[in-house]
Amino acid sequence: MALIEPDTTMSMVNEEYCKLSGYTKQEVIGTSWTKQIPPQDLELMKEYNRRRLINPKDAPDKYEFTFYQKNGNIRHALMSITMLSIEKL
Repeated sequence: MALIEPDTTMSMVNEEYCKLSGYTKQEVIGTSWTKQIPPQDLELMKEYNRRRLINPKDAPDKYEFTFYQKNGNIRHALMSITMLSIEKL
């Protein structure tokens, strides 16, 4: 699991994310998720992200993609997206 801010910055990841990616929390928090995506998937994922920010129903909430592990290997994954919002009280 990863929490991603509207500007693509990862603000939190869990231990399973770290095991799968090979990165530590300190290495990824504050960085953009776009740096871990190979070119063949990056533009589509950025487009999904852009559309989701405008209207969450306008982008898929599950899709397959590839990503780079810290060691440079490419892995395949299925992503499931949930939009969170924090409303002011």
